[in-house]
Amino acid sequence: MKKILILVTVLCLTLCPLASLAETVTLPSGLEVSASIALADPELNSLTAAELYEKAKEEKGPIVIYSETSKMAKAADKFMAEYPELKVENYTLTPSEIQEKVATEQDTGNITADVLAVNDAVATIYNEWYPDGWVQAYYPDEVIAHIPAEKLQEALPLYEALNIWFYNTAQFPDGAPIDNWWDIIELDENGVQKFKIYCKNISGDTSYMAFYANLACYSDELEAAYLEKYGKELEYTYDATVIPVPEKNAAYEFLYRLAQLEVGFISDGDEIVQAVAESEVPALGFATANKLDQRDENNWPLAWVTEMKPYASLSNPKNLYLVTQTDNPYGARLFMHYLMGGANGDTKALDVFTRLGCWFMRDDYVDESNEIGLDQIQIVALNTQEVYDTYLDINDFWVYWSDAFTK
Repeated sequence: MKKILILVTVLCLTLCPLASLAETVTLPSGLEVSASIALADPELNSLTAAELYEKAKEEKGPIVIYSETSKMAKAADKFMAEYPELKVENYTLTPSEIQEKVATEQDTGNITADVLAVNDAVATIYNEWYPDGWVQAYYPDEVIAHIPAEKLQEALPLYEALNIWFYNTAQFPDGAPIDNWWDIIELDENGVQKFKIYCKNISGDTSYMAFYANLACYSDELEAAYLEKYGKELEYTYDATVIPVPEKNAAYEFLYRLAQLEVGFISDGDEIVQAVAESEVPALGFATANKLDQRDENNWPLAWVTEMKPYASLSNPKNLYLVTQTDNPYGARLFMHYLMGGANGDTKALDVFTRLGCWFMRDDYVDESNEIGLDQIQIVALNTQEVYDTYLDINDFWVYWSDAFTK
């Protein structure tokens, strides 16, 4: 029997300026991940789909999945057609509803879910559900052999989804009008903002809170971007004591200045990109990358901003988690294995989730829906500890100052 090797190593994180010592675990496959991740039995990672199916047929079923994507129902149908002796029950829920249902099931001991498909925007699953033993990460050998190791550091990622800036290509036919975060809030010589800004209210979306909490890890890089743009050091103007936050952090200064501008808050992503497309003045919108499909459906002049200093977007994958107390350990694994494309990246599940603005991470899958690959967008990984610790500070800071400047 193979043993899991526990190693102590320095994780060379580019997520925040300071690297830290952390324990890592090396799986039999050779994959090295943080010891903070609760791992599903690694001895089952080598089982093939056929082997899992034989075991799953002995379980009582059905396999229950809570998913935040409505496309999961179709993927479940295709799975059942492939494996007719198994049944899947899919429940499409919001991330908050998934959290509530899982918490209730854990509290009552009445565990229903076997698999979860949800993003972990503020690292609650990573920092709470793993150590509490609610969920585990399943890393099937045949699948992870085709996924970069850096994409496996939180869980098994079904696909990558991003929040990203959009611009109007009719207004800027030669390319993105911004390549620096300070461009977004730039004022002209008369003190008028150069761009009309559309986005969700930061306080109403945890993925936005996470985005800016992660940006706060890049204060030095943001300062350097300001110096490069203006040729002078960034002057800090926010009061760090009213809502206690770190002093002289460039991300907080950015938010403080953003709070003083006219921002069009729109709760729906489709409407955000529509506002950018139909704006009569230079406009920018921050929304999920998959909203670019509105360009093709409506013939709108839209494009992504893919290069920014210090980065353009934050990794925000839709992850798959195995519920620890599942009654269907083999069936649940088989379903996850299938959703990820199986051994050869050719299951019909991948076709279900294929969409402009969503990226599979397998190196053996030809993605014809996206015009560019993830490697052509400046993306950084989520700092699971810093974001978890500070996203509510970001929210409180934003609520206070945005309210203060609108009064």
